[in-house]
Amino acid sequence: MKKIMTFILSSMMVFSLIFGNIFNLTKAEAFSTETGNKIALMSVENGKFVCAEDNGNSPLIANRDQAKQWETFEVVHMGHDKIALRSMANGKFVSADNDGNSLLIANHDRAGRWEIFKVIHMGHDKIALKSVENDRYVGANGDGNSLLSANHHRAGRWETFKVVDE
Repeated sequence: MKKIMTFILSSMMVFSLIFGNIFNLTKAEAFSTETGNKIALMSVENGKFVCAEDNGNSPLIANRDQAKQWETFEVVHMGHDKIALRSMANGKFVSADNDGNSLLIANHDRAGRWEIFKVIHMGHDKIALKSVENDRYVGANGDGNSLLSANHHRAGRWETFKVVDE
């Protein structure tokens, strides 16, 4: 009986080590929060890329078929699973001003509390972004075709984005 129990426990430990490492590698490879990493965000709801329209002067919207300069963001690491996004369209940080009630727009020169988002891993290189300031999720409303805001209470399809390294 002792040998059987030892075998079962040993097998469970080996299984945990092997598959635990695979799952951790998958999560880590899915999205790097290292500063300088350039990414594009694709709305899971409509399959379109998030764009800082009008060279970053208009609110963010998920309406582009391709990721070019206006659809590319530089990740700035802000602590454990927290990031700020600098738009490559204008070099400004994406902000969730006004307690998240304003639309997301890349118009701040530096990253303060309104510009910091917690990365929530949703699996399979997908993430949700949660505003640190108001504890609400970023969402692409209206099947992803509306402007982005950080006023959603839960992370569903509208609030989930696929990360594409640029």
